[in-house]
Amino acid sequence: MVAMVMALLAAAAPADAQRWGRPRTPRSGACFYQNANYGGDYFCVEGGDEYDQMPEGLNDRISSIRIFGDASVVAYRDPSFRGRSTRFSDDADNLQLDGWNDTISSLQVRLDFGRVTRAEAERIVERAYRNVLGRDPDDGARGW
Repeated sequence: MVAMVMALLAAAAPADAQRWGRPRTPRSGACFYQNANYGGDYFCVEGGDEYDQMPEGLNDRISSIRIFGDASVVAYRDPSFRGRSTRFSDDADNLQLDGWNDTISSLQVRLDFGRVTRAEAERIVERAYRNVLGRDPDDGARGW
């Protein structure tokens, strides 16, 4: 029973961020590097994914971040998106300069849709449907 629960928990986490390596970079997302200046091994996370607790071996070990596409990263000092946080909208080649070197314990990679949050984008679509069509959007219009 315990083994089955552990397998389900491992499957729930995005596969790319379960260990250090050299994966392909995402179209929209972020890669997190062991060393400053994007050196050493790294892991990548697709936009929209998050970690309320960093996988084993990755906690407090990030020294630089590279952002791809319309993504941004919200980093937290503590697990479960608690403690001090900051948002990275651009690459950070040396987190020591920002006071964040080897201190990230949870993170969210957000899709900004041209620096508009997903919630804002959904409100824009809903408002457009009501103003133009006089109705709420159907479920298919809400998909990304």
